[in-house]
Amino acid sequence: MKYKNIPSAIHNFGHSFLSYENYVDSDFVIDELNKISGKNYDIKIDWKTKKFQPKTMISDRITKSIGY
Repeated sequence: MKYKNIPSAIHNFGHSFLSYENYVDSDFVIDELNKISGKNYDIKIDWKTKKFQPKTMISDRITKSIGY
């Protein structure tokens, strides 16, 4: 992969995570993230370390999805 394509690949990966194809444990991950965001939390996901912020709002569904 060319270095100039890396930002595009990261962008597409993020969109895939937030898509309605990300269905884990009988529900969509995006719905759960929307609920967290609706409570005025900033959501941050570090894909390299697989860490999610805010830590108090992480669920098994989000953990599983990040782990895939």
